[in-house]
Amino acid sequence: MYGLWLATGGITYWLGMLDLGVATVMGQRIAAAFASKDNDGICRYYYNGMVIQSGTVLALMVLATAGVWVLPHVLRVSPAEAHAVRIAMFLASASLGLTMVSSGQKNTADALQHPLLPSLMNIFGRLATIGVTLVALHQRWGVYAIPFGMFAGAAVTFGGDLPYVFWLVGRTGGARRLDRAALADMSGLILPLSFGKAGDALVGQIEPTLIAFSLTPEIAVMWSVTKRAADIILVILDNGVGAIRASFAHLYAEGDLGKARGILNKFVTVCFFSMVVMLAVYCSINHSFIHLWVGERQFAGTRVIVLLVPAMIALHFTSSLSTLLGATGDFAVSSCFTAAEAVVRVVLMTVLLPRLGMPGLLLATIVGAGATAVVFAVRLTRRVGGGRQWVRASARKGAAGAAILVPAILLGVLWKAHGWVSLFVAGALVCACASVLSMAFDQTVRRMAARQVARFAGWKGAKGA
Repeated sequence: MYGLWLATGGITYWLGMLDLGVATVMGQRIAAAFASKDNDGICRYYYNGMVIQSGTVLALMVLATAGVWVLPHVLRVSPAEAHAVRIAMFLASASLGLTMVSSGQKNTADALQHPLLPSLMNIFGRLATIGVTLVALHQRWGVYAIPFGMFAGAAVTFGGDLPYVFWLVGRTGGARRLDRAALADMSGLILPLSFGKAGDALVGQIEPTLIAFSLTPEIAVMWSVTKRAADIILVILDNGVGAIRASFAHLYAEGDLGKARGILNKFVTVCFFSMVVMLAVYCSINHSFIHLWVGERQFAGTRVIVLLVPAMIALHFTSSLSTLLGATGDFAVSSCFTAAEAVVRVVLMTVLLPRLGMPGLLLATIVGAGATAVVFAVRLTRRVGGGRQWVRASARKGAAGAAILVPAILLGVLWKAHGWVSLFVAGALVCACASVLSMAFDQTVRRMAARQVARFAGWKGAKGA
């Protein structure tokens, strides 16, 4: 039954491409209107964006309703299993629809500089998903536990976000009406945004599939085990761009390019050195971690670790710079580049994998994502200025990152932990050393660390008083 759920989840994942990125456009347009104190513009893009999202969710549910009757016949399952598949797919699709709308609500709240409640509702929704799933499993609901948990979490987030954001927008006093210009503006971006979504779907988690087909399923397991921690690092850092997207869009819309450039420079610096610190820990102890966890045979090799470093950096900055380009209103070009890069990367992977093995996948990522990140950086600096400074700063950051990461890679090659305690102690020491070196190499990191220490000291002093 769990295999049936995985098959159903794959179909639902592809239905998610109906999202079309309308929530992203809503967030950018509303942020620009808020910066210009255009209350009518805020309402115009919010309410008309909701109309488009409602139509999208309706289309999703129509396709899901058709799918719940067709899919069991395609999978050739028993009547009892067919009933379970229908309920699971319908609930998963309904959860996806609620999540689409909640995404638009969160982007709107961020644009209006009221991000706290939607962020909390997102946390509560995830907790509800886990809680309902565990309770359902305890009650022996079987495969129903997962989709019911998903639906409960999505409903909690949606139920908190929608009335709150509706109230936020309503108090601006703008007109609540259909607007042909706003509908045309957002609808005109659907096609290029769809290209970007398709590109992300094409390369998302495709490496294990390619390895299983071109090499063996056992090597695909080695790849997934070795790369798992690096993927977690990427997820953590990719979430960071959401913290500055709305502020960056406000400043750009106001024409305050100096402050926008300052935020961009700080964001790139902090993200880069944060990634360097986490990758240094990863490179130094990942071999030992896999050895202690599942055995030496599941380690993909030092060449994979070495090539993962530039690949992860390229992937992170491709994603982050694309998001910030969207905050300036540059959706079409960045989405088309994302789609083109995905196609190029998959072609390169298909060509290089049989010849070079797993390192071929990473070389394809470095070439494709690295080139796209450079294009996005050039387009972004043309919008906010500071292109030459970026080149010099990037060279300095690259040299500093190499000075931190090379010793960490050598440590991972030359040393192997013999127990969990020594592994965690080594990881903590590498993290501390990499953090100190980052502050020593970069003034921005040093100043931000000093401010955090001063803030913490002030808080402790106030608490003691």
